[in-house]
Amino acid sequence: MQVRVARPTLDLDRALAFYRDAVGLEILSSFDGHDGYSGAILGVPDEAVQLELVVHEGVVPAPTPEDQLVLYLGSVQAVADRAASITAAGYNAEPAI
Repeated sequence: MQVRVARPTLDLDRALAFYRDAVGLEILSSFDGHDGYSGAILGVPDEAVQLELVVHEGVVPAPTPEDQLVLYLGSVQAVADRAASITAAGYNAEPAI
């Protein structure tokens, strides 16, 4: 079984910088202008679970405080390592609701 979650964004480059560079997910594929959509598919952390970031003219994301992506990293140390990477990239932690 494979699962892919697609999330719209207004700024694909910024979203990719966060998930690729700060979180450390690998880009598996990308596309441009496919039926009006452009985006990238990232492995979470491999190809069995994927995150697809997309941008499309006229599609405006409407996030709420409940709109969260949760990654279970397997250990306290793995969480600490990713948190340090995210902080080093200049992002601030947001408390869970």
